[in-house]
This record gives sequence, structure tokens and C-alpha cells, in this order.
Amino acid sequence: DLSSLVQVFQAYGCTHLSAGNLLRLIGSYIKDGKIVPVEITINLLRKAMEETMQLDQSKFRFLIDGFLRNQAHFQGWTCVMEGKADVQFVLFFDYSNQGPDIPAVNTACHRAE
Repeated sequence: DLSSLVQVFQAYGCTHLSAGNLLRLIGSYIKDGKIVPVEITINLLRKAMEETMQLDQSKFRFLIDGFLRNQAHFQGWTCVMEGKADVQFVLFFDYSNQGPDIPAVNTACHRAE
């Protein structure tokens, strides 16, 4: 499950950031049923990463849960974060055959520069 995966990554020095939780901070988009532009999501992630590193410089690895779901996200990430973060790898778990109660989980471990 996701909580076990997060614990493993935290043991290796990754800080867990949830794209969904960060997006809830800008509830007006979601409340109005609008699609949140990818640049807004990326800038929320960037800001959270920067704030984490300002508090503790040893925290420069991040497990980002629920982001890089498609090619447009990857292209947006590359455009906004060029030279600021290095995507080490992406994990994609496809639970589509498991029924509607298990959400798909997309995670990426990023190292901020």
C-alpha cells in the first residue's frame, strides 16, 4: 500500500509531497470544477520543495505522490523545473484490474538541485 511505500522512501531520505493535498490548498479551482493548469501544480510542488529545503538542507529528495500522470505533466515539469530538479525515476502502479476502490498511484522521486 501507499503508506508502506512512503515509509520506505522516507527511510532513504525522501520527503513525501502529495500533489492532491497541495492542490486542495487552491480549493477554488476544484470547487468550481475547473481543471488545474499543470504549471500551477508544478509551482505548488516547487514551492513546497523549496520550503522543505530551507528548513532542512539535508532534505533534498522528494517522493511526489500523484503527479507525472501523463506526457503533458512531464513536458510541463521539464519546462518549469529545468535545472531546478532532477527526476531520478517514476513509479507507476496500475490498479485498474483491482476494482474501483483502489486508486491508481503515481509517484516520482525527485532530487532538487
